[in-house]
Amino acid sequence: MAKKTNYAILGILTLGPQSGYDIKKFIGESIGYFWQESYGQLYPTLKSLVEDGLADMHTEQTEDGKPDKKVYAITEKGRQVLIEWLARPVEKMPVMRNEILLKLFFGYEVDDRVSRELIENVRREATTSKEQMQVIYKMIEEQYEKHEGSRFWKITVLAGLHNFESMIKWAEDSLKVLDGESL
Repeated sequence: MAKKTNYAILGILTLGPQSGYDIKKFIGESIGYFWQESYGQLYPTLKSLVEDGLADMHTEQTEDGKPDKKVYAITEKGRQVLIEWLARPVEKMPVMRNEILLKLFFGYEVDDRVSRELIENVRREATTSKEQMQVIYKMIEEQYEKHEGSRFWKITVLAGLHNFESMIKWAEDSLKVLDGESL
């Protein structure tokens, strides 16, 4: 089982039984800052996890004539596979694909105003994202402090905070370099 999607979904299922919709919503509200899964990846993976005995699925009736809901839960075998994966070292840091850096690398082909706007957009977006990370960190402290995962969730939020702080600093320094200043 080499697909990281499998491990992401198994990890989410450790929080309790969930439907595919619930899993996708959880991703968007939590790990979506550093890990994305599409519905096109999610449902085939859930089916595969059930076939491999790593998750169970049961159907729950819904109200108002809506289709029944498939709910998935991690099995003990699935939990063991997840634990084994968690204990293995990360293969290697992924190669970054960053369109902004690609555009800036060739920025000498356009007026400096174009590059300036790209950099200022990064600074604005990073500032907004940093503020969101601060809100999430505070929410974890206030609402989930007693959950066994809270310190690990805070670690991932800290990675986002530091990343956005770094992007803000990079943008500020880049604007200086663009203006011909020395750091």
